[in-house]
Amino acid sequence: DILLVMDWSTTTFWSLDLLGSFFVGFQSGGLVELRFSKIAKRYLRTWFSFDILIVSVDWILLIGFMDEGANLFGMVRVGKAFRLLRVVRMLRMLRLLKVLSTATQFGDLLQS
Repeated sequence: DILLVMDWSTTTFWSLDLLGSFFVGFQSGGLVELRFSKIAKRYLRTWFSFDILIVSVDWILLIGFMDEGANLFGMVRVGKAFRLLRVVRMLRMLRLLKVLSTATQFGDLLQS
């Protein structure tokens, strides 16, 4: 099923992106900071909580709805599940805004 492939692909992509964020430098005082310890501290203070929340929900939904026979979410009503999916979509949009902001900063850095 193509939708299942897409779900696995996007969840895997964002999981790898979360790990990759520990290796992406940032600007500090006109210089680019590339030390892992500084990058990790900054990432953990800023976007990490948000990113891990989104990726965790993605994995829970992917694994939970993958096996309909197991009925992992059998106690959850359909209305609550759809509400959760709307929240996840909103969080993904916020994540996309973060990516676009980072791309803009990178483009500005290349032009200067």
